[in-house]
Formats: sequence, C-alpha cells, structure tokens
Amino acid sequence: MKNNYSPFLILLFVLTFSFSGFSQGGVCADIEPFCAGDQALIFPNCNNVDPNCNNSAELGPDYGCLITQPYPAWFFLQIDQAGDLDFQIIQNTSFDVNGNPTGTGLDVDFICWGPFNQGDDLCDYSQLQSFNEIDCSFSIAPVENFTIPGAVPGQIYVLVITNYNQSPGFISLQQTNAGTPGSGSTDCSILTTQIGCEGDVFTLDATTLGASNYLWEYDDGTGYVVIFNGNFPSINVTQPGDYRVTISFNLGTDQIREFEVIIYPQPVIASPPNNLFQCADTGTGIFDLTVNTPLVLGGQNPADYNITYHTSQADADSGAAPIGTPGAYLIATPPVETVYVRIEDLSGTCFATDSFTITFATVTSGPVTPNPFIICDQDNNGMEVINLSAVFNPMVLAGQNPLDFTVSYHTSQADADNDVAPLPTSYIVTTANAGSTIYIRVENNDETTCFDTSQNFVINMDTPPVVNPMPDPLVVCDDDNNGLAMFTLHDADMD
Repeated sequence: MKNNYSPFLILLFVLTFSFSGFSQGGVCADIEPFCAGDQALIFPNCNNVDPNCNNSAELGPDYGCLITQPYPAWFFLQIDQAGDLDFQIIQNTSFDVNGNPTGTGLDVDFICWGPFNQGDDLCDYSQLQSFNEIDCSFSIAPVENFTIPGAVPGQIYVLVITNYNQSPGFISLQQTNAGTPGSGSTDCSILTTQIGCEGDVFTLDATTLGASNYLWEYDDGTGYVVIFNGNFPSINVTQPGDYRVTISFNLGTDQIREFEVIIYPQPVIASPPNNLFQCADTGTGIFDLTVNTPLVLGGQNPADYNITYHTSQADADSGAAPIGTPGAYLIATPPVETVYVRIEDLSGTCFATDSFTITFATVTSGPVTPNPFIICDQDNNGMEVINLSAVFNPMVLAGQNPLDFTVSYHTSQADADNDVAPLPTSYIVTTANAGSTIYIRVENNDETTCFDTSQNFVINMDTPPVVNPMPDPLVVCDDDNNGLAMFTLHDADMD
C-alpha cells in the first residue's frame, strides 16, 4: 500500500525541515526503491492511528529475529559502487531541518535480505529466508544500525522496517558512510529514471516535507527552461529527456533533484494477421508464420522492432518462449490452433500483440471402379434407381472415416467445385442421362473449405438380354443304354 499524508497531518508531528519525504510500501508487492545519496530518506511511519496502514507484515518470508512485524515498510536498494554500506535507521516523533531527531524516540526494528540479481522476483518468499539474511534487529532502541558488507555493483537488497512502538511518527533511513574511502554506494537511477512508451504519462514526484516551492525545468536541447514554478511537488510529463527541480524551503538550503525520462517507440499492429490454412491429402501441417510479419509491421521500420510468435497470450504479453522456427512451425493441435504474434521495440519495453489461427485439414478422394459403372435396366422401362452413397461412398472415401467427411455428387465440375446442385442420393439413371459424367466432391467436415473434386465417373445403363423361350432341344445318344449321357449346355448358347 502507498500511503499519502496531507501536510496538515505532517504539521502535527514535525516543524519545517529540509529532507526528502516519501511514502512506503506496506506489502512487498508495493516495495519502494531507495537511493541513499547524501541525504536521509525520512518518511511518515505507518501506525495504529492511520486506518490505511497494514498492521502486520504478510505471511511467507522468514522474518528472522522479528518476533512481531507491526506496520512494515518495504524497500529495495541496488548497488552502484562496490564496497561496504553502513546504514542507520531512526524512528522519532519529529526531525529538524537538518534531519536530526528532535522528538521522542520510538522503538524501530528491521531485517535485511540479499543479495539478489536484477530481474529476480524480490517478493519470492522462498528467497526471503534465513539463508539470504544480511542482518536483523529486534531491540528496544529507537536507533538501529546495520552493514551490507562487500556489496557488488548491480546486486539488490531488500529491507523491511517495522514500527514496534506503533505510534505515529517518522522514520529516517540513511547511509552513514556515503562518500568515505572504500565505501559502496547505491544506484539512484532506480529512483529518478523512468522508462516507458510513447503515449505514456510519467509522474515526477519530488514531494519533500517542509518545502515551500518547486521550480521545475526541462532540457529542451538548448538548455534548461522553466516549465512549472510554484506549489507543484509532482508533475506529469509525456516528453523524453532530462528534468530537474529546485526545491525551496522557508528555512534551510535549496535542494536540486534530477529526473530522466526515457521513452521507447510504441509499436502497433499495422494490419491484423491473416488466418492460415492448409488442405492436403496427408501430412502433419507445417506453417510459415512469418508470412504475417509484413502485415503486422506495415510501414514501421523493421530495424526498430522485433516480431516473435507464441503459443499463448501470456507468453506473447511477457515475451517468453517465442516459437523457435516460425518459418516452419508444426501445428501442435490440429485441425485448428491459435498463434499469438508480438511486435516489440528493441528494448522489449513497448509491445503490441494480436492473434490468428492456423488450420490443417486433410481430404482425399478415391476412384470409382469399374469406370464406366454399368447398371441394368431390369424391367426394361428406360430408367433405373441407384443409391449413390451406398454404392460409391466406400470407394470414394477409400478408408477415411465417413463421420469426418461429406460426399456429394454433381453433374458438372463447376458444381462440384462450388458445392452447388448436388444429385439426390437416390439417383435415377435414364436413357437420356446414362453415359453422362458424374463429378465427386469430398469435403472435410471440420473445415468445409478443404475438399477434393479430382475424381469423376460415368454410369452406363444396359438393357437385360432377351432369352429365347423355345431353344432347339439338345439330343445325345445313350450308347451304352445305361440311361446316362453327357450334355454340353453351351451348345445351346446360339439359340
């Protein structure tokens, strides 16, 4: 939680003084960056009066010596210069203009973990454990000291400060050996540098307790020019570059703080990617996803952007697990799979995503045999009915599952190609249409645009033969007079 304290509440606890004042993160998810510099970080504590405060630290981390963890404040710091860093934590009801405690001391405690690497999840509870503990104190004192020994540039440390006393007041966090020979230093760029995308609004916050005026300037290339002057503790900007603010006080010396805003180009999906489709006799479906790259990129300079393809929206959003060979991608879940495309600037900060489908369907058509196919006009009335599906579908499907395909028959190639005017299943062959070509269409039920119309056949109709009801009798002689004789029936064929 980030708590905002009004100047009226602050005046109840402190006179006018000159130090930087910030809110603090009450949970690890709201952890705040800390830059030691040459000044103390002094901020209002969380306490049992403020209803917006977390009264206890979250479960998960190993808080070491901290038997209780009331009203926590979470910070992280990044090492800039190698060496030892000595810190002092003070909790008091008030501080003077020089950052010295002037009121009543309040019991304060802390624990520090590290080191972590850039990119690590600083709120990974499995790492906020005793094996990463740097120091911890649960004493009754209002002043605590600890050291980060042998810090290395780029390392990150996590610090939790708790308000054991639970009363309202202020906490001071300061590096006490800053600038001394051999001492390490913290990286202030994590505090003053903001990175974003075109169209983003950046809030530059210089809120300082006791300040009477803020003079904001922007370096427009010709030097610093005034952009705000007055009671503007924070400003919103949209332009990249260097900003600085001069903070004035009724008592004390002016302070100058500098900010840098880095803005990367925001890519757009120039045109939606096309859905890709393959229809084949057999195979596994290998797609060239990169055919959509020119559409997504449009007129944007390809040297300024990276385009990747992913198998989930989450991966596309994070940039994780890009498809390694987008030019030859084997469909993972045929017949249809959704692919996600990401276009990002070269820093990976700014991106846009979209999705499209790839579809792989198979279909084939077997030949009709014999061709021509002959049927008989049994009653010699010039017509005969044939069930096209029952007779020809088994030959046409050639072992394919009939539940996966639709077979239709047409009187022209155009009708088969366009799936119009299918012949009825009970087709009447007549003397007029016998000998005409019938065109076959086999269509994949999952993807109706996948079909095969390469096969056709002819149905001919014959009349039954005329049988002579009175053929000449076949006569043989019973030579041995035993009542038996051999006949050759085909001798009567000509009759």
